[in-house]
Amino acid sequence: MSSSNCNSAGEHPIFSFPFVQAVNDYQCGGNSAKKAERLMAFGESLPAQFRSCTDICYRQEAQDQKRVWDLIAKTKLPMWYTSWTTDLEVAKAFKGGVTPNGQGVIIQVNPPPGSVILNLVELYKDAEFHLAVELYKSRISRLGDGIGRYKHAQAEVILDLDTGTPASVYCFGGFTNAQELARSIYHRAPTSKEIQAIENDLVDAGTQTSGWWLSHEGSLAVWRRIQPKLTELKERKKQQEEG
Repeated sequence: MSSSNCNSAGEHPIFSFPFVQAVNDYQCGGNSAKKAERLMAFGESLPAQFRSCTDICYRQEAQDQKRVWDLIAKTKLPMWYTSWTTDLEVAKAFKGGVTPNGQGVIIQVNPPPGSVILNLVELYKDAEFHLAVELYKSRISRLGDGIGRYKHAQAEVILDLDTGTPASVYCFGGFTNAQELARSIYHRAPTSKEIQAIENDLVDAGTQTSGWWLSHEGSLAVWRRIQPKLTELKERKKQQEEG
C-alpha cells in the first residue's frame, strides 16, 4: 500500500487497526458473544454493505429436544450474538458435520434489518480491507489463527437476533432410521402408522435416513407431517410438564 492510502498515524482511512484486530479475534474463536460486542462498537463507522445481508443465512446446531421442540412448535428461538453462513455446504460441514451429541439441525433465517453486526462475506470481497490487513499484518496478534487461517472460507455473517426472530428448519440430521426420527419429533414411542407415514414421505422425496443430513425435501416432508398434529402435541407436552 502506498503512503497516500494511510493517514499520518499509519492507519487505513476506512479500516482501523483495532477493527481489523477485532475481526481477527472473532475468527480465532472463543467467547463469540464478547468478541461480537467488540465488533459492534465499530458498526457506525463501517460502510452499509458490511452491516447488511440480503442472503439467506444458515446455522448448524446440535440441539436438545426442548430446543428442537421450540423450533418445531414456535418457529422462534432465542439467539443473541451468533455466527451464520450464507453457504449451506459450510453449515453442513461445520465441526465435522452432524454431532452425536444432540439433535442435528440446520436452521435458516432471513436477517432482519439492523441485525447484522458484520457481514464477513462482503468484507472479504473488499480490496481495501485486504490492503488494511497487509498494512497491519506485523501488528495483528494471532494472525495465523484468525484472518490468516480462515479468510473468507466460512462465508460468515455475524448476527444479533432477538428472541422471537422467525427461523425455520432447513434440514434435520443425525438420524439412522425413520423410527428414531419419529421418536425425536413426538417425544414418545411412535406408532407403527406414524413411522410408516414418515418413511413414505422420505421415500417420496428420494431421501435415505442413513446419511448424515436429510435432504431439504425430506425434511420438508417430515415438517408437513408434523403440522396437523401440533395442537395435540402441544397439549400433550403441557400435560407432561404439569404432571
